[in-house]
Amino acid sequence: MTPEKDFLATLNADGKFTLTGSTKVDIEEYDYVYNPQTGLYGPVVVNQDSFKVAFDGFEDALSSNTSTDNFNGSLGFKSIKIGTGTDIVALNSSTKGATVSGQFSDKVVVNDEFDINDAIKKASR
Repeated sequence: MTPEKDFLATLNADGKFTLTGSTKVDIEEYDYVYNPQTGLYGPVVVNQDSFKVAFDGFEDALSSNTSTDNFNGSLGFKSIKIGTGTDIVALNSSTKGATVSGQFSDKVVVNDEFDINDAIKKASR
């Protein structure tokens, strides 16, 4: 993957991740083929492809680095386009793909592990 000049990925202090712009993707698949002249196996390109992926308004805010008892998160995009010309795959959305709201009795950090760390840290001291 090679980012184009318009590509921008951001991660803010609270854990919100955004993508805009495009990247170029180059793919090469190799196989090991026997060479009877050398008696050895060597890598040979068996498949090659190159295409672009364009992100417009991609946002992943399903985690938070801030401890809170009221969490609002979202995941979605305006469009993601993969490829060009007649081979393009275009995904479009008029709204965010998913929104999540949570009300908790104690402060929590909403991340991959869903830490309820503030209450546990205070109780273990």
